[in-house]
Amino acid sequence: MSNQVSNQVSNQVSNQVGNQVNKPFNITGLNWSAKVIEQFNAYLQELLWKPTEKSFKKYAAEADALDEQAYKILEFCQEPKKRKEILVECLGITNQSKNFKTNVEPLIQSGLIQPTVKDKPQSQFQKYFISTKGKVILFIHQHRNE
Repeated sequence: MSNQVSNQVSNQVSNQVGNQVNKPFNITGLNWSAKVIEQFNAYLQELLWKPTEKSFKKYAAEADALDEQAYKILEFCQEPKKRKEILVECLGITNQSKNFKTNVEPLIQSGLIQPTVKDKPQSQFQKYFISTKGKVILFIHQHRNE
């Protein structure tokens, strides 16, 4: 008997928590269609990230602050890429340290891309890929006008 009550309570708590976690939030002040908000929530669930209205607004502001070159890098780094690939193939500029410091390091410092070998930044095997935060900001940018 107590086992049945315990299961019933457990199921009720799971349902209540599940409903609150999966509940879409109201994005006031932003002109987003219901379809885009639904896609965004589905995308974030794939990333295992549960947004709040405050965090969404924060990321939307960060997305507005980036330039097109930054978005090219984020799109290009869906798969890990070497420094030279990012600069030469993606941006069409030379593989010089000043170009890396100007175009890639700010994205690393803001957490939008991350290195594959974190403890050895100068490793010959170092590559860079888009972070979860970068994926969220890229999604916001891509769906901004929908």
